[in-house]
Amino acid sequence: MSSLTYINEQGAGQKYSDLCHFSQAVVLGNIVKCSGQGGWEPSGALNAEDIPSQVELAFQNVDRVLQASGLRVWEDVY
Repeated sequence: MSSLTYINEQGAGQKYSDLCHFSQAVVLGNIVKCSGQGGWEPSGALNAEDIPSQVELAFQNVDRVLQASGLRVWEDVY
């Protein structure tokens, strides 16, 4: 059985992993599976009143997790 590698981007990703006991991504062989991403800033701040900014930040957070996983970002997503 292969071992799993858990990935969290530095900053808010690692902070929330430590607080809530989840990882943002897991490496399964040559596949990276990402968890749902929040619309928080790298510091962890969240503006609950600004939904459009949350959506943009969520995509930026996906970018950071993909990079932390060693991927070429969106070119490796299917």
